[in-house]
Amino acid sequence: MDWGFRWIGGFCKFGAPLLVIVYLAVPIYGTLRPWDVADAKLTHYIGEHPIMVGFLVRHHEDYVAHRITDMHSRSYILFPSVLREPKTVTVSQTNGQEPIVSVSSYGFLVHAAWFAVAITLTYWFWFRRQSRRHA
Repeated sequence: MDWGFRWIGGFCKFGAPLLVIVYLAVPIYGTLRPWDVADAKLTHYIGEHPIMVGFLVRHHEDYVAHRITDMHSRSYILFPSVLREPKTVTVSQTNGQEPIVSVSSYGFLVHAAWFAVAITLTYWFWFRRQSRRHA
């Protein structure tokens, strides 16, 4: 059982900083490599600046049915409306079909909570001062 706690501790110690880096890199990637499909769908939100907060790419090959499924999805927050309505807008496209737009009412709060947990764990394992016990 002790190995389980060590594994979870090691995962938190090295996974949390990686998650912080990913959360900071995804919006930069979304700015540098915009997705034309999502840009076309997000033009309906006038006066909003979309900021990418997540993405998903799936490739599935079914050799029996001779079918390939490619799914691309990106999630965005819309700034400045995210400050009053914490929603995320997800644009998904499967096999080049018409893209689907879905809205998650409190999606930004979930992303913010995971980011806060990652920041807290990174601080806990890497930056806090260890108290020295005198024997």
